Amino acid sequence: MKINLTLTFILTFLFGILNAQTVEELYSKRDFKELIKFADKTEELTKDQLYYVGYAFFQLENDKKAIEMYDKAIAKGLDDDHIYLYKGLSLRYDEQYDKAVETFKIAINRNPKGQKNYTELGNTFYYQKKHDSALVYFYKARKLEFELGDPYFKVPDIYHIQQNFIKALEEYYISCLLYTSPSPR
Repeated sequence: MKINLTLTFILTFLFGILNAQTVEELYSKRDFKELIKFADKTEELTKDQLYYVGYAFFQLENDKKAIEMYDKAIAKGLDDDHIYLYKGLSLRYDEQYDKAVETFKIAINRNPKGQKNYTELGNTFYYQKKHDSALVYFYKARKLEFELGDPYFKVPDIYHIQQNFIKALEEYYISCLLYTSPSPR
């Protein structure tokens, strides 16, 4: 009886170890519900693993927890533009617009050629109806290598909103030409 109980315990333990998936495996499988279970083990996680857990919370629309995980990843030394891009998105979705703006500016500073960084900063101003500020960043984004389509339609859209229809039409044509050109701007 003791041998069967011990054998059952050992097999259960080994089965659990063999089936345990790493943070990286869960991230690559996009198994976000399982991935957030690592949030209790933040001291043991690397900076990249903390980012993955934060991204899982972001995908599950828990922006406060995403921001918390991103901050821990930054504290452990993760300092590329992607961490700031996604932290900025979570801040914006959490309606912390001023902090989102500052965070997107850090992302731009880390990667001035990242079109997404300029686009999301422009989107933050756009959603706040600060159209003149949005235009500044959408114009910059539109000159960079394509990553997102937003600047191509939001530049003319802003002029349309402002009822400057001639400028809106002109910008639609420019966006169309830029969007369809095969080379980076």
